[in-house]
Amino acid sequence: MIAPVPAIAVETSLSADMGEMIAELNDLLLTLSPPEACYHMTAEEMSGEATTVFVARIDGKAAACGALHRHADALPRSSACTPDRPIRASAWEAAF
Repeated sequence: MIAPVPAIAVETSLSADMGEMIAELNDLLLTLSPPEACYHMTAEEMSGEATTVFVARIDGKAAACGALHRHADALPRSSACTPDRPIRASAWEAAF
């Protein structure tokens, strides 16, 4: 059996399925770390000009996402997630 190939594209974070995936990730992160250590963004916050959201879809269904938020005075911060397992996208982010 051939594994499905995801289609990756820049999309809005405001679609219904992305909003659900982001909210699920944020809820999970709050169970893993104290609130003061969580710097996640909501779907609405990700929709701004300084953030690019990448979505991987398999057969049209969102399977994973990642976001790059650009700060005017700092290095970009990235994050990535799948619905069942969040991951840090960079060692740089882990250091901060």
